[in-house]
Amino acid sequence: MAQLRLPGQTAADRAQVLIQAVEEALTNVTQTLNQNGLTTATSTLTNTLNSILTSLENLLASLTSSLSNTSSRPTTVTGVLQKLLDQRVTITTPFDTLTGTLSSIQSDYATLVEPSGSLVLIPLDRIQSVQQA
Repeated sequence: MAQLRLPGQTAADRAQVLIQAVEEALTNVTQTLNQNGLTTATSTLTNTLNSILTSLENLLASLTSSLSNTSSRPTTVTGVLQKLLDQRVTITTPFDTLTGTLSSIQSDYATLVEPSGSLVLIPLDRIQSVQQA
């Protein structure tokens, strides 16, 4: 199967370029066939290309939908921490691995309450990983 090299930053952008190319091809072929008096062939081809175009538009809608679903995933340490606020977590830093309840998130640090009741301030830029404990 041949690979298409379509312009665009995302799969959705490339799908949109492909849809526009199919629409243009459909218009050009229809005009050419009509000019040559081939109306039955034009109708059959138009139906086939419209079916392909509908499939491509459905694909684009699916891609757009899946992209919007993945955008709800946090992409920053603060975003991950926000989803785990007031929950028991394990945080790994270059110096230690800490487990406790994430009690607050500030602009540059998070506060963890250890099982002993001790408060630990963890600089956000030192957090290597976070997971629910």
